[in-house]
Amino acid sequence: MRHFYWYSIVGGAMVLLTWANKLLAFPANGVLMQIRNYSILFHFGFLSFFIFSVLPNNKKFKFSLPLLLGIFCLTLFYCAKYKGKTLNSASYSLANLSLVFFCIIYYHQLFKNNLKLSLLEEPSFWVITGIFLCMSIVIPIHALQQYLKNQNYVKVENSKTILSIAYFIYGMFHLFLIKAYLCSISTEKVKIPV
Repeated sequence: MRHFYWYSIVGGAMVLLTWANKLLAFPANGVLMQIRNYSILFHFGFLSFFIFSVLPNNKKFKFSLPLLLGIFCLTLFYCAKYKGKTLNSASYSLANLSLVFFCIIYYHQLFKNNLKLSLLEEPSFWVITGIFLCMSIVIPIHALQQYLKNQNYVKVENSKTILSIAYFIYGMFHLFLIKAYLCSISTEKVKIPV
């Protein structure tokens, strides 16, 4: 949890870039959109390494680094191949689906090993629960948004409403991060004798 603030800083910068892109009316396929599309690599790399670093039996998962690198390279390929003017839904969906899968591995290991943990006071549990809930809800939004817009199933103004749901869910995820941070502070206070 010590360096987790970087995730929020980069996420906040992406939100500011999105607003700047809309307010200043930069071309949709400009540098800002490319930065936003490539930010999924940081998002996926940071969160997946966190998940695998807190696995109860991470020594059993010898395939984890090659798996992470393979998904990272595939996501990078989708980012490089994409020439659209909007969010790269393929790379976002792949990365987020992989994170959901990694969260399921964490839960499986956690409950299989019968560890004597108070989950309500465990910071990593709150972070991974936030990742799981957020990505599970955001995957269909990112995966279907452009398709529905292209097929004229969703009007542009309704598309913005759908995207605002995704931003709300990302906000909820940061509430889970705050809870994890508060748990880490209370855990440190218990460890330090007064």
